[in-house]
Amino acid sequence: MNEVKFLDYIEKLRKYYWDTWSIATLESIKDILGFASKDSVRRFYDFAIEQGYLLKEWRKYFPASKLISFPVYWNVKAWSATTVEADNIINIVQIDKYLIWANPSNVLLIRVEWESMMDAWIQDWDIVILDKTKINPSFWDIVIASVDWNSDFTLKRYLKDERHKPYLAYENEKLYPNKKIYAQSEMNIIGTIQWLFRKF
Repeated sequence: MNEVKFLDYIEKLRKYYWDTWSIATLESIKDILGFASKDSVRRFYDFAIEQGYLLKEWRKYFPASKLISFPVYWNVKAWSATTVEADNIINIVQIDKYLIWANPSNVLLIRVEWESMMDAWIQDWDIVILDKTKINPSFWDIVIASVDWNSDFTLKRYLKDERHKPYLAYENEKLYPNKKIYAQSEMNIIGTIQWLFRKF
């Protein structure tokens, strides 16, 4: 089995797990993955065990850390920002399934840098959980966005002024009193922050 095909199967298995909170039996996953027989599924599961995606105990399969872990991207500066890209991965963390409400393929974990969102209780080195499907934020949501065709992204509060024109607001009155970012042409929102966690 080539690596691309294997990882495609893993993504389907991961989605099944997050949808059902269980690892499918050989028979039930056979059609989902497109295998011809249970023996083919068993070989795939055995290889997934070798690669650290599954565990097997008492003839039952369970998720291992690699199946339910998320990459943490470096980083979104909460003052001027940096680009969110795959090669910015700095860590892999395992998140309890009760913290994830969406398809894992729609979730990004991003480490925050700097202090412009302190009044919103978002601190330097926090990790925020971004839902990429929520690109039409509501008033007062916290989003990650770029402004005016800039390839960099920033984490800010989404607000609208008295003319209903949207802008991004800093949340640190001590360092950045009443500082706002308006878009001259376009505001590109890649998602809305749904959760955060920090290590004490």
